[in-house]
Amino acid sequence: MSGGGPGSAVNDNLGHPDGFVARQSELSFLGARLADARNGALTVVAVTGEQGVGKTTLVRRFLEGLADDTRTLVASGDEAESTLAFATIAQLLSGVDEPLVAPNLTASDGSAQDPLRVGAALVALAGQMLTECATLVIVIDDIQWADTASQRALAFALRRLRSDSILCLLVMPTTPAVPLTDGLLRFLAERGTPLRVRGLDPSDLRELSRLVSGSPMSTHAAERIFQLTDGNPLHARALLEELSSDALDNDAEPLPAPRSFTLVVLGRLAQCAPEGRSLTMAAAVLGQSCQLVDAARLAEIRAPLPALEQAVASSLLIEETTRLEHRIAFAHPLVRSAIYHDLGPVHRSALHLRAAQLAHDDRARLRHRITATIVPNPELAAEITVAAERLAVEARWAAAGDLMLDAARLTPDRPTRERLFVDAVDFLLYAGELARAGRQTDHAGVIEDPARRNYLAGRLALVQGAYKESTAYLRAAWTAVDPAADPAFARTIAEQTALTLSFQGLNREAAIWGSRAMGMAGTPAVRPWQLIDIQISALIGSGQFDTARELAASVPEPYARQRDGLFGRGYVLLASDRLEAAREAFTVTATAYRQHGSVGYALGALAFLSDTEYRLGAWDDAVLHAELAASIAGDAEQHWMLPLCHAVAAAPLAGRGLAAAGEHLKILDNPGWPPDDATQGLAAATRAKLAHAAGDAEGVLAALSFFTTITEMAAPEPAWMAWRPMHAEALAGLGRPDDADRSLHPLEEAAAAEKHRSALVSCARARAAIEIARRRPAAAEDAYRDGLALAVDQPIPFERALLELGHGVFLRRSGRSDEAMAALSAAQARFEALGARPYLLRCDRELAACGQAPAQPRGTDPVGSLTPQERTVTQLVCTGLSNREIAAELVRSVKTIEYHLGNVYAKLGVRSRTQLAAYLRAG
Repeated sequence: MSGGGPGSAVNDNLGHPDGFVARQSELSFLGARLADARNGALTVVAVTGEQGVGKTTLVRRFLEGLADDTRTLVASGDEAESTLAFATIAQLLSGVDEPLVAPNLTASDGSAQDPLRVGAALVALAGQMLTECATLVIVIDDIQWADTASQRALAFALRRLRSDSILCLLVMPTTPAVPLTDGLLRFLAERGTPLRVRGLDPSDLRELSRLVSGSPMSTHAAERIFQLTDGNPLHARALLEELSSDALDNDAEPLPAPRSFTLVVLGRLAQCAPEGRSLTMAAAVLGQSCQLVDAARLAEIRAPLPALEQAVASSLLIEETTRLEHRIAFAHPLVRSAIYHDLGPVHRSALHLRAAQLAHDDRARLRHRITATIVPNPELAAEITVAAERLAVEARWAAAGDLMLDAARLTPDRPTRERLFVDAVDFLLYAGELARAGRQTDHAGVIEDPARRNYLAGRLALVQGAYKESTAYLRAAWTAVDPAADPAFARTIAEQTALTLSFQGLNREAAIWGSRAMGMAGTPAVRPWQLIDIQISALIGSGQFDTARELAASVPEPYARQRDGLFGRGYVLLASDRLEAAREAFTVTATAYRQHGSVGYALGALAFLSDTEYRLGAWDDAVLHAELAASIAGDAEQHWMLPLCHAVAAAPLAGRGLAAAGEHLKILDNPGWPPDDATQGLAAATRAKLAHAAGDAEGVLAALSFFTTITEMAAPEPAWMAWRPMHAEALAGLGRPDDADRSLHPLEEAAAAEKHRSALVSCARARAAIEIARRRPAAAEDAYRDGLALAVDQPIPFERALLELGHGVFLRRSGRSDEAMAALSAAQARFEALGARPYLLRCDRELAACGQAPAQPRGTDPVGSLTPQERTVTQLVCTGLSNREIAAELVRSVKTIEYHLGNVYAKLGVRSRTQLAAYLRAG
């Protein structure tokens, strides 16, 4: 097909597509360069990257997406043909269709043609092809192996095609084995645009593993492969094909290098003299890099420089000399892995034991001793346990879990081993390593202690969102435990039972279990103790507000150092209508728990922070924090928190009429979630918000009917009845005022009793709708005025604007146009500030009906086209954070942040961070 359509000879010259993942930023870059070429300017891109990183696959995928009006010429350099004149040009022209005439590559005497003459013929051929297509794409893979004559002819031709619609892609390694010709190098320096193809990040590697094995590997395994291979797809794929998921997750041993790579490395090692081999093997035991003197001492070499010179000459080691020390490192992590795994177990153990004796710090000394020890060792296990518990107290859960697994492995006593193992899995769950925790449990065999066996099953079910199943297991664990013999563990079981009941909305029972836990001795110092948070949530949910407030007041300052009670304090403030104080409290909580607690509780704080910001009208911040929480929850496999995170993310997006709200609802509607009332309730509330924004009263009623069918989650607390005003308003709008009254009355009564002013504002709007449906305008007027009086000093702009909108519509229909315009204009200003476009359009229509000139047409906001990740990055950019700081905040690579930011620039038509900030300020 070359010369005749897009993708010509792609499969022949670039291979067959397989396992392509990610690379959207690179494809977008190439697409932009293609657009440059289409505008009549020769565009040359030098595509570089290390071997196996996916340069060829990227170019192939780009070519597959070309339009029908684009033609391609594709060739690939070959080391075996690098001395054959015009071998690459001949390949480039091999598929040119008749009646186009390809250049003659041989002179009349049979010798090779002059490169300049061939280049001139290439210019003519390109001109012919461009008469039949809009753009010509020329690709030469492995250009460094193209013969000299072909390179000279190509450079000559490109210099004379500067004003033609041609995109030329020259693909080569970052450091070519042989240099390009001077002419081609000069041309690339003048006109070439670099595209460096780097390795896949861990999230992309997980997608690669899904393509290879059918399911994604764990986040931990992806991180391990990334550290070993730098994300190189070729090496990563080889490991995925050679190793099981257990081996990828097993931290007891470092990952091996792929077999094909290992053979090459061991061949180089064999060429070194004995001291060179000894030094290299010692360095492999010490890590990716080490001080030269340490490796020499471990290898027992007095004069290490000759040995080092051999290893460097064999491309095994490199020097990293500074003013303070002379360090050595492996040329690539795969090199170290290949050498380390080739050591026999006896030799490896001996080297680790000697390394422990020579180590400079306790942590390194302990790690070498653990690696060297194969059989149970109770003294070493006890030492490891102390170290693991010390890390747990510092909330370094993943490291604590790894050490505790080592302690369990080296413990001969079964009951003690089971206790340490359950602690280890618990730590992994706190770290967000659900997949690893599950695999460790699956391969541990039967745990004989029924209390710990059921507790572990309950914890695993909880973090997967299977609350009813979790509750059953935890109850069985409580039945089996002896509180007198093991009070700390019994207290932990009771706490987790309260938590899973609270998530089901069973707050009265959750409060009973929380009180049971708080009345027991034996606080587990090595777990993230969140009982005060759980108990306050259960007390508020069961209407015991005064008791919850007293418990929150007991949380000591400074709050930033607390590991329990901060969330509960924020929840009390939220339930007390102290929204600004609640926002500050949840901000402190999210930071403190991310640093000192578990990832799950930190996510809860972020989600409630988002909900508080939504109520305050800080919708940009609400979206930012909710989508950050959802992103972290997904990455950390905290499935139990995902429904809440997606529900709070959808609320401001629904208010703005953005399609992204529907995407969050799709996730909430995922049939894979356990069928519990809490998750279904979040989905129902989200669906109702979308219907309300669309003005669909029947849709609101259909969504909220879910809450009328459940009794277990019913509670006398306004926070658990926030659905009632919207439900009552929809019923009234559909001509069912008596049903609406019955729906609204419980919340009116509870909010009045607790003086919950924001809830009373929402009730006033629904009460007015009921009175309108009953044809009692005076009572409706009273309801509106009561609500507006309550809202005056409340920082709830969306609720206030909804009340003003309803009042304005009521006034207009009552013939009071001037008053209506005042109410509607106030609502319009608040909706404008929120970006609540659906409601803003209603204000525009109502004001036009009052006789006010129609507003300017409101176009679609391009910001609405941004993905959740792009919106999150955009918000953080506008706070002044650098890409590196954003990456740290979102737990992403800098490359991922750059990718999202590039997409934002393209969608919004801006070119810099300054322009982006100005665009968003302009609204």
